[in-house]
Amino acid sequence: MLDLDPTKRHYRHLERMPIQLEIGALHVDVIKINYVPPGPGWHVPEHKHSSYEFHFITSGKGHICMDQIPFHVETNQFYLTGPEIIHAQYSDQHEPMAELCLQCQFTLKKNADRHHFEEAKQLLDIFNTPVYSSIPDVLGAIPQFMSCAEEANHQFAGYYAAIQSRLAGVIISTARMLAGEDEQMANYSVPAKREGYEVILETILFLEDNYQNPITLEQVADHVHFSPRHLGRMFKLVTDKTMNRYLTEIRLNRALHLLRQSDYSLDRIAQEIGFANGSYLSQLFRRVYGHPPSEQRTSTSTNI
Repeated sequence: MLDLDPTKRHYRHLERMPIQLEIGALHVDVIKINYVPPGPGWHVPEHKHSSYEFHFITSGKGHICMDQIPFHVETNQFYLTGPEIIHAQYSDQHEPMAELCLQCQFTLKKNADRHHFEEAKQLLDIFNTPVYSSIPDVLGAIPQFMSCAEEANHQFAGYYAAIQSRLAGVIISTARMLAGEDEQMANYSVPAKREGYEVILETILFLEDNYQNPITLEQVADHVHFSPRHLGRMFKLVTDKTMNRYLTEIRLNRALHLLRQSDYSLDRIAQEIGFANGSYLSQLFRRVYGHPPSEQRTSTSTNI
């Protein structure tokens, strides 16, 4: 029986493991991992799937027919059968082949960042373009795939993440080999990491342009494409102030200007600068400047 094959037993834990992973904006559901040991004369008649099957030949030889197009496969080669591709497999009588198969389904996450989406789409476009031949494994996808069984068997700390990472590497490597040298270059670019001062300048401009409205660190971080925690730390490092304190100073400076140059009520000024009401503005004013806002109207020489 096939299950008695020692190599088949070696892959048993990996075959039974439920696996999902992300490659940027490409979600991967692993439907099946299956090792087929060598056996003279074994064959799989014509069939098709709605998913993707990556076939890696770990030893021996065989013959494949895809959409009525025959070709030969041998050790350290692979081929891909995409959705609705009719295919059949025949093991060589004299040098029977062993196959390690990865069957999975891909889902493109359309709400991802542009470069993540374009990267995932390029990979999916490659997999959706039939290649009616075997491909030499020049990038080492087969040994990387085989090493996943070691992780599943030993189950050292982080083994599941290691398997996810290695399968992602297998999938990316096969895409590059299927595309060929002329087509494997990325058709997208990843934005360069910006310098800290440039990001802080953009943050300050955003605060100055929008101080009239409620502003949160999360909103600003989304605007400049940084994590809130990272932006908060970097803002404090560059300006020696928290973003909230900096925003409050912008608003109070504007309040001083309106107190000196207009006859607006305190509630009106509070609304103009993004505070809830005049009472809050008055309390903050006293705490910062040590006197009520009304004194500002009788003396235009008050310094901040």
